[in-house]
Amino acid sequence: MSNWGHRNYAGMAARNAPIGSGSMESAFSQFQYRLKRRGQFWSPRGLANMSIVDVAVKNDTLECLWN
Repeated sequence: MSNWGHRNYAGMAARNAPIGSGSMESAFSQFQYRLKRRGQFWSPRGLANMSIVDVAVKNDTLECLWN
């Protein structure tokens, strides 16, 4: 089954949106590396909170968490 009709590469390119998955895969790999180092263990709640902080740092919106 082909997903060609769902892709809309031309529309994405017109909006300057990324059309590949490489940047997302790289970001996920970096995130995993930071949170899955040897000896680190996270509770589900702790991982969720660290995810929020990590995303805020990357988006330069960390100060919004404290206001």
